[in-house]
Amino acid sequence: MEPATFAGLAVILIASQQRRMMNQEEEEVRPVGGPGWEYKIVRSYTAGFRTPANLRRMLATEAGAGWDLFEKFDDYRVRLRRPVSERARDIELGRDAYRTNHGPSQLVLTLLVLVVLLLFFGVMVWVLV
Repeated sequence: MEPATFAGLAVILIASQQRRMMNQEEEEVRPVGGPGWEYKIVRSYTAGFRTPANLRRMLATEAGAGWDLFEKFDDYRVRLRRPVSERARDIELGRDAYRTNHGPSQLVLTLLVLVVLLLFFGVMVWVLV
């Protein structure tokens, strides 16, 4: 097996393990609240919650649907909550109140990395030929 292939497989395995651990943490840490609350986890694949300004901007957007910050797991994930009674206003929003992604999606980032890698290897082949 070529070193580049081995490195690629190692990165995929590490990312898969990290994702499994994050999901396990989210499942084990159950929100404490009465029956009148609902929760969601919002993810950012680019560490979008690292800076307070980005976190505030996302929270301001989600506040329009009644969501507020319940807990911050890390720079990539936060748990929001809202009263169940806020569901009645979801039709007025004009967007999905249950969206769980902030910033570029994982697919967009993956495609961007692939394009950069293809360009890099294309330039390397052109230089070496």
